Amino acid sequence: MKISRSKKRIFIETLRAFFWFAIGAILALFLLTSFTFILFEKINSNVVYPGIIVGNIDLGGKTLDEVSKLFAKKNENIGNAKFSFSYHSDVATISAHDLKFGYDEDLIAKQAISLGRSDNFLSNVSIVFQAYLDGLNLQPAFHYSEDKLYETLTPFIKRVNKDPIDALFTFQNGKVTVFKPSEEGKMVDIDDIKKNLNYQFEKVLLNKTKRITIPINVKTLTPK
Repeated sequence: MKISRSKKRIFIETLRAFFWFAIGAILALFLLTSFTFILFEKINSNVVYPGIIVGNIDLGGKTLDEVSKLFAKKNENIGNAKFSFSYHSDVATISAHDLKFGYDEDLIAKQAISLGRSDNFLSNVSIVFQAYLDGLNLQPAFHYSEDKLYETLTPFIKRVNKDPIDALFTFQNGKVTVFKPSEEGKMVDIDDIKKNLNYQFEKVLLNKTKRITIPINVKTLTPK
Protein backbone atom coordinates (compact mmCIF):
# COMPACT_ATOMS: atom_id res chain seq x y z
CA MET A 1 0.00 0.00 0.00
CA LYS A 2 2.85 2.40 0.89
CA ILE A 3 4.60 1.71 -2.40
CA SER A 4 1.39 2.42 -4.31
CA ARG A 5 0.93 5.76 -2.52
CA SER A 6 4.54 6.66 -3.15
CA LYS A 7 4.21 5.96 -6.85
CA LYS A 8 1.03 7.99 -6.95
CA ARG A 9 2.73 10.94 -5.23
CA ILE A 10 5.67 10.74 -7.65
CA PHE A 11 3.27 10.64 -10.61
CA ILE A 12 1.34 13.69 -9.35
CA GLU A 13 4.56 15.62 -8.71
CA THR A 14 5.86 14.69 -12.17
CA LEU A 15 2.57 15.76 -13.73
CA ARG A 16 2.66 19.04 -11.82
CA ALA A 17 6.26 19.67 -12.87
CA PHE A 18 5.38 18.95 -16.50
CA PHE A 19 2.39 21.30 -16.29
CA TRP A 20 4.45 24.21 -15.00
CA PHE A 21 7.19 23.44 -17.53
CA ALA A 22 4.61 23.55 -20.32
CA ILE A 23 3.21 26.85 -18.98
CA GLY A 24 6.72 28.28 -18.80
CA ALA A 25 7.51 27.09 -22.33
CA ILE A 26 4.30 28.66 -23.68
CA LEU A 27 5.02 31.96 -21.91
CA ALA A 28 8.61 31.91 -23.17
CA LEU A 29 7.42 31.25 -26.70
CA PHE A 30 4.85 34.04 -26.45
CA LEU A 31 7.45 36.49 -25.14
CA LEU A 32 9.94 35.46 -27.83
CA THR A 33 7.28 35.82 -30.53
CA SER A 34 6.21 39.20 -29.17
CA PHE A 35 9.80 40.46 -28.98
CA THR A 36 10.56 39.17 -32.49
CA PHE A 37 7.41 40.78 -33.90
CA ILE A 38 8.06 44.13 -32.17
CA LEU A 39 11.62 44.14 -33.52
CA PHE A 40 10.37 43.14 -36.99
CA GLU A 41 7.71 45.87 -36.83
CA LYS A 42 10.31 48.49 -35.89
CA ILE A 43 12.65 47.49 -38.71
CA ASN A 44 9.78 47.68 -41.22
CA SER A 45 8.09 50.80 -39.88
CA ASN A 46 6.51 52.96 -42.60
CA VAL A 47 7.01 50.31 -45.30
CA VAL A 48 4.98 47.37 -46.58
CA TYR A 49 5.87 44.15 -44.78
CA PRO A 50 7.97 41.60 -46.74
CA GLY A 51 5.92 39.07 -48.68
CA ILE A 52 2.94 41.37 -49.36
CA ILE A 53 2.14 40.95 -53.05
CA VAL A 54 -0.50 42.80 -55.08
CA GLY A 55 -1.27 41.64 -58.59
CA ASN A 56 1.87 39.47 -58.58
CA ILE A 57 4.02 42.51 -57.71
CA ASP A 58 6.08 42.18 -54.53
CA LEU A 59 5.61 45.39 -52.54
CA GLY A 60 7.70 44.40 -49.53
CA GLY A 61 9.91 47.22 -48.27
CA LYS A 62 8.13 49.96 -50.27
CA THR A 63 6.67 53.09 -48.70
CA LEU A 64 3.09 54.29 -49.18
CA ASP A 65 4.26 56.87 -51.72
CA GLU A 66 6.41 54.37 -53.62
CA VAL A 67 3.53 51.91 -53.99
CA SER A 68 1.18 54.65 -55.18
CA LYS A 69 3.69 55.92 -57.76
CA LEU A 70 4.41 52.38 -58.98
CA PHE A 71 0.76 51.74 -59.88
CA ALA A 72 0.27 55.28 -61.20
CA LYS A 73 3.10 54.54 -63.63
CA LYS A 74 1.35 51.38 -64.72
CA ASN A 75 -1.79 53.42 -65.38
CA GLU A 76 0.19 55.60 -67.81
CA ASN A 77 1.01 52.52 -69.86
CA ILE A 78 -2.67 51.68 -70.43
CA GLY A 79 -3.95 55.24 -70.94
CA ASN A 80 -4.17 54.83 -74.73
CA ALA A 81 -6.46 51.81 -74.57
CA LYS A 82 -9.88 52.56 -76.10
CA PHE A 83 -13.38 51.63 -74.99
CA SER A 84 -16.11 51.57 -77.61
CA PHE A 85 -19.73 51.45 -76.44
CA SER A 86 -22.00 50.29 -79.24
CA TYR A 87 -25.76 50.29 -79.76
CA HIS A 88 -26.82 49.02 -83.19
CA SER A 89 -24.79 51.15 -85.64
CA ASP A 90 -23.99 53.92 -83.15
CA VAL A 91 -20.65 53.87 -81.34
CA ALA A 92 -19.14 56.13 -78.67
CA THR A 93 -15.42 55.80 -77.91
CA ILE A 94 -13.37 57.01 -74.95
CA SER A 95 -9.77 56.35 -73.91
CA ALA A 96 -8.82 54.61 -70.67
CA HIS A 97 -7.05 57.83 -69.66
CA ASP A 98 -10.17 59.97 -70.10
CA LEU A 99 -12.31 57.36 -68.38
CA LYS A 100 -9.77 57.34 -65.52
CA PHE A 101 -9.75 53.58 -65.93
CA GLY A 102 -6.96 51.72 -64.15
CA TYR A 103 -5.39 50.72 -60.87
CA ASP A 104 -6.68 52.54 -57.80
CA GLU A 105 -3.12 53.41 -56.76
CA ASP A 106 -4.01 55.23 -53.53
CA LEU A 107 -6.32 52.47 -52.27
CA ILE A 108 -3.79 49.76 -53.18
CA ALA A 109 -1.05 51.60 -51.28
CA LYS A 110 -3.22 52.05 -48.17
CA GLN A 111 -4.36 48.43 -48.19
CA ALA A 112 -0.84 47.05 -48.69
CA ILE A 113 0.78 49.08 -45.92
CA SER A 114 -2.12 48.48 -43.48
CA LEU A 115 -1.78 44.67 -43.62
CA GLY A 116 -0.45 43.40 -40.31
CA ARG A 117 -1.09 46.75 -38.62
CA SER A 118 -4.58 46.32 -37.16
CA ASP A 119 -5.55 46.59 -33.49
CA ASN A 120 -5.52 42.79 -33.18
CA PHE A 121 -2.02 41.64 -32.15
CA LEU A 122 -2.55 37.93 -32.89
CA SER A 123 -4.06 38.72 -36.29
CA ASN A 124 -1.07 40.94 -37.10
CA VAL A 125 1.39 38.20 -36.14
CA SER A 126 -0.50 35.66 -38.25
CA ILE A 127 -0.56 37.93 -41.32
CA VAL A 128 3.11 38.91 -41.01
CA PHE A 129 4.33 35.34 -40.60
CA GLN A 130 2.13 34.10 -43.45
CA ALA A 131 3.42 36.85 -45.75
CA TYR A 132 7.05 36.30 -44.72
CA LEU A 133 6.98 32.50 -45.07
CA ASP A 134 4.61 31.89 -47.99
CA GLY A 135 3.78 35.31 -49.43
CA LEU A 136 0.38 36.98 -49.35
CA ASN A 137 -0.94 37.72 -52.83
CA LEU A 138 -3.87 40.16 -53.05
CA GLN A 139 -6.04 41.22 -55.96
CA PRO A 140 -5.41 44.85 -56.94
CA ALA A 141 -8.17 47.45 -56.62
CA PHE A 142 -9.37 49.23 -59.77
CA HIS A 143 -11.37 52.31 -60.54
CA TYR A 144 -12.97 54.37 -63.30
CA SER A 145 -14.92 57.61 -63.34
CA GLU A 146 -18.66 57.03 -63.24
CA ASP A 147 -19.20 60.67 -64.24
CA LYS A 148 -17.12 60.14 -67.41
CA LEU A 149 -18.95 56.91 -68.11
CA TYR A 150 -22.37 58.57 -67.86
CA GLU A 151 -21.13 61.47 -69.98
CA THR A 152 -20.08 59.03 -72.71
CA LEU A 153 -23.38 57.15 -72.54
CA THR A 154 -25.61 60.26 -72.41
CA PRO A 155 -26.45 60.24 -76.18
CA PHE A 156 -27.61 56.62 -75.91
CA ILE A 157 -29.55 57.31 -72.72
CA LYS A 158 -31.38 60.23 -74.35
CA ARG A 159 -32.19 58.14 -77.39
CA VAL A 160 -33.22 54.94 -75.64
CA ASN A 161 -34.63 55.74 -72.21
CA LYS A 162 -38.39 55.92 -72.10
CA ASP A 163 -40.64 55.67 -69.06
CA PRO A 164 -43.41 53.05 -69.14
CA ILE A 165 -46.96 54.32 -69.53
CA ASP A 166 -49.66 52.80 -67.34
CA ALA A 167 -53.03 51.99 -68.81
CA LEU A 168 -55.86 54.38 -67.95
CA PHE A 169 -59.36 53.07 -67.32
CA THR A 170 -62.79 54.60 -67.05
CA PHE A 171 -66.00 53.10 -65.65
CA GLN A 172 -69.25 53.19 -67.61
CA ASN A 173 -72.39 51.55 -66.36
CA GLY A 174 -70.38 49.47 -63.92
CA LYS A 175 -68.07 48.21 -66.66
CA VAL A 176 -64.37 48.96 -67.18
CA THR A 177 -63.44 50.43 -70.52
CA VAL A 178 -59.83 50.91 -71.62
CA PHE A 179 -59.22 54.59 -72.12
CA LYS A 180 -55.53 54.40 -72.96
CA PRO A 181 -53.46 51.19 -73.39
CA SER A 182 -50.23 50.70 -71.51
CA GLU A 183 -46.82 51.00 -73.14
CA GLU A 184 -43.58 49.36 -72.12
CA GLY A 185 -40.61 51.55 -71.27
CA LYS A 186 -36.92 51.09 -72.07
CA MET A 187 -33.71 51.96 -70.30
CA VAL A 188 -30.01 51.55 -71.00
CA ASP A 189 -28.74 48.81 -68.68
CA ILE A 190 -26.02 50.78 -66.86
CA ASP A 191 -25.41 47.99 -64.33
CA ASP A 192 -24.67 45.56 -67.16
CA ILE A 193 -22.19 48.02 -68.69
CA LYS A 194 -20.42 48.49 -65.35
CA LYS A 195 -20.23 44.74 -64.88
CA ASN A 196 -18.75 44.39 -68.37
CA LEU A 197 -16.19 47.09 -67.57
CA ASN A 198 -15.09 45.17 -64.50
CA TYR A 199 -14.55 42.08 -66.63
CA GLN A 200 -12.19 44.03 -68.90
CA PHE A 201 -9.71 45.15 -66.21
CA GLU A 202 -7.39 42.18 -66.54
CA LYS A 203 -7.30 42.31 -70.34
CA VAL A 204 -6.47 46.00 -70.46
CA LEU A 205 -4.08 46.13 -67.51
CA LEU A 206 -2.07 43.19 -68.83
CA ASN A 207 -1.91 44.87 -72.25
CA LYS A 208 -3.70 41.94 -73.85
CA THR A 209 -5.77 44.34 -75.94
CA LYS A 210 -5.80 48.04 -76.81
CA ARG A 211 -9.46 48.27 -77.84
CA ILE A 212 -12.47 46.94 -76.00
CA THR A 213 -15.97 46.93 -77.47
CA ILE A 214 -18.81 46.85 -74.98
CA PRO A 215 -22.36 46.35 -76.30
CA ILE A 216 -25.08 48.50 -74.79
CA ASN A 217 -27.93 46.31 -73.65
CA VAL A 218 -31.41 47.71 -73.06
CA LYS A 219 -33.81 46.45 -70.44
CA THR A 220 -37.59 46.62 -70.68
CA LEU A 221 -39.60 48.49 -68.06
CA THR A 222 -42.99 46.95 -67.42
CA PRO A 223 -45.93 49.29 -66.76
CA LYS A 224 -48.13 48.77 -63.74
